[in-house]
Amino acid sequence: MPPYDADGAADTPTTTVRPPRLLDPDARFARLPRPSYDPDDAGIRPGAPVALSLVGGVLVAVSPFGAWLRVTRVATEEAPPTLIHESLGFDVGLGVWVALLGFASVVASVAWYRGGRLLRRAAHVVVLTAAAVTGIALMLLQGRIDDATAQAIARAGFYDLTAGVGWGAWAAVAGASALVLASVCAALAAPVTDTHDLRRR
Repeated sequence: MPPYDADGAADTPTTTVRPPRLLDPDARFARLPRPSYDPDDAGIRPGAPVALSLVGGVLVAVSPFGAWLRVTRVATEEAPPTLIHESLGFDVGLGVWVALLGFASVVASVAWYRGGRLLRRAAHVVVLTAAAVTGIALMLLQGRIDDATAQAIARAGFYDLTAGVGWGAWAAVAGASALVLASVCAALAAPVTDTHDLRRR
């Protein structure tokens, strides 16, 4: 039988309505481990300038060992092209300095990863110097191309003449570009020691 109150009227059963439970959209990520890299704190990955400096330094260092200038001539319309002139990077000018600064850029990449502030600044100087010297050597190459073309044209008896750059010059261009980009990334990226300090906070 239903319960009665003091006046003898039957009590009306009441139902307690609970408010709906709101789900926290971030609750499912609460138990996930914190990532080792926070782009908001560290900016560009510290390994980016290291990799770019390694790749660029190797390309610049090996570029003088390859052909920077190649001149080919075709004697007649049916004849195959003949190589009449080829110059290595060491023959163009500043080739020795290009190779040495390329190797120095490879060594400087370690300073960006584990070195102090002074070593990182020195790495900037080395890398940018390597890129600048390589650029000057490539500008000197243009004069060599003009001279080699003029000498080849002076020779009689050819159907076509082509003066261009070899793989060594292309490696120098790619390496110098990578070194400049490495310096920019190193300036924007937080060093490893600073990144560790941010994580402790």
